[in-house]
Amino acid sequence: ATVVGAGDWRWPFVVISVPMLLLGAMLFLTTEDPQRGGAEQSIQSLRQHTGMDYFPQMSTRHIKTVFANRTNALVILQAFPGCVPWGVIIVYLHDYLVQDIGLTRQESLAAVGILGTGALVGVFIGGCVGEWLYAYDSRFLTAFCSAATVFRVVPFCFIFGWTGLDPAGSLASHTSFMVVLFLGGVVSTMPSPGIGAMLLNVNLPETRGTVFAFYSILDDLSKGFGTLFVSMIVPYVGGRAAAYRLALIIWVFCGFALAPTWFTLPLDEAAMRTHLNDAAMESVVRVSKRQAAQQVTQRCKAAGDAFAKERDNRKPVRWV
Repeated sequence: ATVVGAGDWRWPFVVISVPMLLLGAMLFLTTEDPQRGGAEQSIQSLRQHTGMDYFPQMSTRHIKTVFANRTNALVILQAFPGCVPWGVIIVYLHDYLVQDIGLTRQESLAAVGILGTGALVGVFIGGCVGEWLYAYDSRFLTAFCSAATVFRVVPFCFIFGWTGLDPAGSLASHTSFMVVLFLGGVVSTMPSPGIGAMLLNVNLPETRGTVFAFYSILDDLSKGFGTLFVSMIVPYVGGRAAAYRLALIIWVFCGFALAPTWFTLPLDEAAMRTHLNDAAMESVVRVSKRQAAQQVTQRCKAAGDAFAKERDNRKPVRWV
């Protein structure tokens, strides 16, 4: 963006869209839409023993399971406030780096890129660690997500309080600041894969899309609300750096909100598997009825065709 947008700010959007279009076309041409719930054990068993696929059908019972799920409630409870700090980071970090830290625009954009690289690394590390913990005990995944959500406050408190740590702004300080930015990116995204996995594992295949859509909407609303919230409290807390640090405290409450999932996740997973087994049997019944109706229709049609053929071939009787 710094190099391409030097002449016209619109060019970076054009340049960035080209590889995205190519990747989208490649994805469309080389991948297939996976079967819904195809990785679930009960659905694999259904296909193995009956040769039938899982055909989910939404009903009021499925909607009730979504709202009765305590893990859903806890994760979604922390979703809205949990992205308030993200709204602050996304909107205000670049300006903070230029105005308060004293970086040039090019250095500020590079710093944001370092933060984004750390965030990418954090997603990968969080996914690997979460998968390892979940394989040992699903409750350890909840503890990891809760602790990481609280701990990610620490590096960003240093980032938004850096002017107080080094007022001179030396070169060594800038180097250390970039390291803290990278570590902040790593730590900040580590809980995300685990939180997504928890939602995935406690919801039926046919309701997962709805739950994730609602979760994403709350995330986006929270980011927008976060920028408004911080801009309103700046005059009352002694400056925008203090307001940014105050917004980070919300992550602490989100971490504590995730803590009870230690108890709810195993129970909700077991309930989901029970509902999934019932849904798989309902799918077998629906498919069996459909196949039986098709067979009855085909046999009736064949019998009607045979009768018509026999009638046409019968010689007419002449009366004397």
